[in-house]
Amino acid sequence: MARSGINLTTVECIFPKATKFGLPEQKFEVTRSDNPHDIQIIAPSVMWIKENLINIAAQRLPKHVRYIAWIDADVKFECSDWPHLTIRALQQYPIVQLFKVGFFNGPDGEKDVLRTDYSFGYSICHHKPIARHHPDWYAHPGYAWAMHRNAFDAIGGLLDFCIVGPGDLHFAYALLGRIHETYPCSLGKDYQQSAEEWGNRLATIAGHGANVGYVNTDLFHRWHGSRESRGYDSRWSILIDYQYSPVTDLRHDKISGVIDFNSTLGECIDDPRIKKIKQAMVNYFISRNEDTTNTSKQESTTEIPRQYQDANNYPITSVPNEQFLANASHHRSDAFHDAE
Repeated sequence: MARSGINLTTVECIFPKATKFGLPEQKFEVTRSDNPHDIQIIAPSVMWIKENLINIAAQRLPKHVRYIAWIDADVKFECSDWPHLTIRALQQYPIVQLFKVGFFNGPDGEKDVLRTDYSFGYSICHHKPIARHHPDWYAHPGYAWAMHRNAFDAIGGLLDFCIVGPGDLHFAYALLGRIHETYPCSLGKDYQQSAEEWGNRLATIAGHGANVGYVNTDLFHRWHGSRESRGYDSRWSILIDYQYSPVTDLRHDKISGVIDFNSTLGECIDDPRIKKIKQAMVNYFISRNEDTTNTSKQESTTEIPRQYQDANNYPITSVPNEQFLANASHHRSDAFHDAE
């Protein structure tokens, strides 16, 4: 990031109460309290919190910043000039994804490519099929996005109540006015209604996809466990089984802005349902087994169908715009990192 010449804000979150669930004590590892560009957050409850951290960082950025990007801490861009390319793209579109092709690396590094995916932004611009379980094409919804600052503020920031981690999927499909395709219909009505309201705001700004672009460079996603262990479908059962409601079950701390469970019934009596959600969340994160170096048998290099292939062109320019700030969220426990 420093070599790219951008102003980087890094958000790191630790969960002190993780020790109650048998996890090791956590300490800040990549941020410093005396660095004005670092934000250290202590979260009271273990949950997926990436979008909440990004919103906190965005609120603290200088007012002159026109463009913001949020970038997972586990990716590396192929092109060092990606900030300038991103600004160029943002001069045409209010919302862009920061890559064309993403390489999901195995434990042996960049040459160990387990799968190759085109970005959601590329898929929109080139009219590729976008469906969650399409047999021939997967439009990757995450890794890195950027927006005009005023557009980000207009949608109220990212959807931050997705406590099991589907925030990238919600964001990407909401661009098309299709956020309802990203969660099961058996989910609580509060979740569905809140997601739809937010998604409608984003779809309007995105022009249902017409105002979405991408940056013509590639990136590498560093290994932190098999995709097969992430429970992308099964994790929804936590929210369904325990009747999770973002309206009644979550609150934002008035000072830090960090989210937490409404976990008391009055007189300091813990809500047994919330306690079960907390334990289920920890169990889920542990089950992701992100420190393993074993790859899944189902995980092998994904070939891009020939009809969808085209040549890569990387225009190289020079000095990045000083009004561009990147927001890279990094939150870690021994159970998970900040990637979906």
